[in-house]
Amino acid sequence: MNYKQAKKQYCVSIMNLVDWVETEAESDEGMPKWETIYFHKYNKKGLMNQFPCAEILKIEDFSFTNEEGDKGLAVGLLHTCTSHENYHVRILEKALSKHARNLKWWDIRYHLEQIKKDIDRAWEGVANTEFPIKAREIARARLSEIKNTEEVA
Repeated sequence: MNYKQAKKQYCVSIMNLVDWVETEAESDEGMPKWETIYFHKYNKKGLMNQFPCAEILKIEDFSFTNEEGDKGLAVGLLHTCTSHENYHVRILEKALSKHARNLKWWDIRYHLEQIKKDIDRAWEGVANTEFPIKAREIARARLSEIKNTEEVA
C-alpha cells in the first residue's frame, strides 16, 4: 500500500496515518515533507535506523582489551556509528519538530543523501578499524553480504 492509498484508508484519524507511516510503510514514496522525515526517523526501514548502532551493534561490541591487558572502548568509532552525533540527522529532527516548514524538498533530499553516505562511511570505518573489537567482525560480514547482493543484481 502506498501513501495515497493509506491516506484514503486512514483519513478518519491523522494518528492512524502516522501509525501507518511508523510501522507499515515500505518507503517514503509519495509522502509529504513531514511524513518523509517521520518515516526516516521512526520506521525501521528509515535511514536514521540504518546506522550501525541503531539496532545491530551494541556498546559492548566496541570494547576491547589491549596487549597490556587494559580494557578500553573505541569511543570515537562509537560516535560515528550513532545517529545522535550526526549533523544531518539533527537538522531533520529539528525540522520534524517544526513540521518541516523551514525546509524545502531539496534540503530534505540532500540531508537524506548525506545520511546515507554517513551510514556507509560508518560501516566501512568499523570494518576497517585496527581495534580488536566484536563490531569489526559484524561490520565485515555485513559489508560482504551487501557486496554479494550487489554482484547478484
